[in-house]
Amino acid sequence: RLAPHIVKLYEAPTTNGEAEAAAPVAGAADERFLRDYVAYARHRVHPELADEARQELIDAYVRMRGGGSSRPNRGRSITATPRQLEGMIRIAEALARMRLETRVVRADVLEAVRLMQVATLAAATDATTGLIDMDAINTGRTAADRAIHEGLCRELRRLVAARPRGAAVGVAELRDEMQAQSDEPLDQFAFLKAVQGLAAEDFLTHNERSGTVLRK
Repeated sequence: RLAPHIVKLYEAPTTNGEAEAAAPVAGAADERFLRDYVAYARHRVHPELADEARQELIDAYVRMRGGGSSRPNRGRSITATPRQLEGMIRIAEALARMRLETRVVRADVLEAVRLMQVATLAAATDATTGLIDMDAINTGRTAADRAIHEGLCRELRRLVAARPRGAAVGVAELRDEMQAQSDEPLDQFAFLKAVQGLAAEDFLTHNERSGTVLRK
């Protein structure tokens, strides 16, 4: 229901006999002509969605949203958001504007979807799960990264809490203890981020010079 609502905001009145493909343009344009062309298109041409373009956008959005539904252990990963749908609409409008067309046709939408998948969704694929996690774009971190960070913080908090309050403990000692409890190699960078995270929460003090932490 959300996709039709967003798309309807950009919908054009219905007309008959619309052509989907523009005639090819022969020859190269000089820089001045190209600059004037872009300025004219930007200020004078305001394309609206044709019916078939509107439906294709809705169908594409639904497909993208359901892209990972058949995979196990999806967690909170999703394949598209309303922001991505609006982005595809703007790309499709820009493609029509390049041809000085006042209506966005299905071919524009197909190309907009392709560009979005290549440039945005591919960048959001979590290499560890194969799922598309839009938080990788919105926040710079995937759901898997967040889960690892939260797990390290939990375990580190437990180890530090077992020490007397005010007693300094070496970061290397904590790292070795955590490594001894895991069959997988401990990511040193992820471990350091966990130390910094607990310091930011004011749970401990991290003295980088001495390589120790102090429980508050």
